[in-house]
Amino acid sequence: MYIKPRAGLQVIDPVRKQFMPEEGMEVDDFDLYWARRLRDGDVVRASTSASDSKVSSLATTSEVTATPSKGGK
Repeated sequence: MYIKPRAGLQVIDPVRKQFMPEEGMEVDDFDLYWARRLRDGDVVRASTSASDSKVSSLATTSEVTATPSKGGK
């Protein structure tokens, strides 16, 4: 599921040990931590339509700039 923090809140991502991004992020549907945050109202479900275009443009950029730095000719 795709979630984002409720307006005015900063929510910690326990895996990254940082605040989750304001635009939201994809999490596992069965993750108990995120299920609890959703039930408590700390996060809300969000659509991924706007973020999909951003992610795909970032993926394209990283694919273009990723070159082997060792062992290549």
